[in-house]
Amino acid sequence: MAMKGNLQERTQQVMALAPVIHTATQNGLEIDRQGLGAVLFTIQAGVLNADTAVTVTLEESDVSGSGFAAVAGFSQAIGGADDGLRFEFMVPGEARKRFLRLVFTGTSTSALLAALATLGDPAFAPTA
Repeated sequence: MAMKGNLQERTQQVMALAPVIHTATQNGLEIDRQGLGAVLFTIQAGVLNADTAVTVTLEESDVSGSGFAAVAGFSQAIGGADDGLRFEFMVPGEARKRFLRLVFTGTSTSALLAALATLGDPAFAPTA
């Protein structure tokens, strides 16, 4: 059966990492999945230095603000040759904890990165 409503009513987009020059480990913003299922994380690389070696991983927790632990199988390497590229993590809603965040680790003298989370599969629509 087709879900009623338009795409805007069936999804919610939130910032997962505000655009930032990455020079050290950076925790992304906490994403609350309450009432929503799957999450698509979109990571956008801007201008990267040749020395960029960043790994993006996913963490989850049952509670807000603490208890985050790595989720196996969700890892993306970003290097100096990845200027302007987009990377995506599709996180199914099944068996995931309520709170998610991306973690950016590695080294760079200057790497512009940003991330957006698109939440979907709402229990109730519209989402906003």
